[in-house]
Amino acid sequence: MSRVLQNKGNVITQHYGNKGHSGVDVVGTGHTADYVVAHSDGKVIWCQKGQGNNPGSSGNLSYGNCIKIKHNNGYYTLYAHLQSTDLCVGQIVKRGQVLGYMGNSGNSYGTHLHFEVFNQNNQRINPEPYLDADLPGETSDCTGTITYQVYSNGRWYEEVNKCDSTANGYAGDGVNFISGLRAKPQYGEIIIQSHQLNGSWLSEINSKDYVVNDTTNGNSYSGIYGQPIDAVKIRSTKGYVDYRVKTKKGWLPWVHQDNDYAGNFGEPILGIQMK
Repeated sequence: MSRVLQNKGNVITQHYGNKGHSGVDVVGTGHTADYVVAHSDGKVIWCQKGQGNNPGSSGNLSYGNCIKIKHNNGYYTLYAHLQSTDLCVGQIVKRGQVLGYMGNSGNSYGTHLHFEVFNQNNQRINPEPYLDADLPGETSDCTGTITYQVYSNGRWYEEVNKCDSTANGYAGDGVNFISGLRAKPQYGEIIIQSHQLNGSWLSEINSKDYVVNDTTNGNSYSGIYGQPIDAVKIRSTKGYVDYRVKTKKGWLPWVHQDNDYAGNFGEPILGIQMK
């Protein structure tokens, strides 16, 4: 999935370097519009607002409504031709945070996103390899800002909010199947949906109902006591969440919240880790 569009995949309409093009032009799957999101964590260092469609314009005006972000690894990304944005210079943004909606402002001849990447010397580089991948030298933010808890072996296990793979770094014991899951983030809400072994997807639950160790409020957790979960979908309403699950075969790959689900149907989940 795209790292710069919230819901769609990337469709390139003009490549980097084509006739001196300084970035890459992107629309969503099926040549549709979408919300534009921050590629990675960072800080807004430049923001231009109040621009309408201005074909033939040059310089900064050609970008229309736009945002430039400096990231924690020293690289920069720029998002241009937005319909509008509410962000301001100095604001801290998280990976996956909405910056604005794809638009047609500035020197533009149709709704799209113009995306640029700059290296640590603030020099433009080809942005196309990073439309769905990390920037060079980028590392995940493991700040432990998500608290989560699982029900397994007839009880709720201790809450976890660490981002590592030690014995305390994930929820569950790695041996017994999980049949309940709840989580809460520091900001926004966490939405969880679990899939039952040999069954179907259950309804989504929201972290606003999170109550630690609660066994009476069915809305506080996803799952059914005593029935194994073999897949989960998890997403954050503010920023993003990465997660992975453990089965008898070991840990499965990390999943970003836009990449569908974690798990293998038919294999009960024995542990889960979030960051």
